[in-house]
Amino acid sequence: VARPRGVGRARPPVRPVIPHVHLVSVDLGVRYLAVAGWTCAWLDRDAREGPRTRWELVDAARLVAPEGPSGPKGDRAAAEALARQLATWAVRWQGAAAELVIEVPTSYPGHTATEPTLERMRRTAAAVARPWSLKRQVEPREWKGNVPKEIHHARALAALLPHEVALWSADDHDVRDAIALGLWAVGRLQRGGVLV
Repeated sequence: VARPRGVGRARPPVRPVIPHVHLVSVDLGVRYLAVAGWTCAWLDRDAREGPRTRWELVDAARLVAPEGPSGPKGDRAAAEALARQLATWAVRWQGAAAELVIEVPTSYPGHTATEPTLERMRRTAAAVARPWSLKRQVEPREWKGNVPKEIHHARALAALLPHEVALWSADDHDVRDAIALGLWAVGRLQRGGVLV
């Protein structure tokens, strides 16, 4: 007796089409951005429970606005220059889905920045985020909590993979913050830098 075609034969697992997703995490100042780039890498395409992925850090840098006039016009020009620099820095992922996660500063007790400075930083964040279709703006308390910077950075460093450690900047705490924010955004750290 002939079996109908396809009956009783093992079928290969169906692999869902998942776009190669990228993320950029940003810690900002009025005239600079500390940035970290992340890519979603396949761990096992043939896993029975579905494809498994892991986010990996691929680049980190500090982008600085060119010198210019002070005041609102200068801040606006600096923010626009930073937005262009970020677009150029992230162009390596052109054609792929990309998300921006940017920290928006808030006022809290013990914070040394003045409200006018925080407002300037918020305007910079808005200008930098404007061109991105996928974006999340997060406050420090959402991802850092009230953990001291030294402890949070030690936890973030412990969460990095061996090949990512070279991107950890020993002398730039803003780049370290951008990396730590990215670790939280991709789910490798919990709030306060707690390892997942």
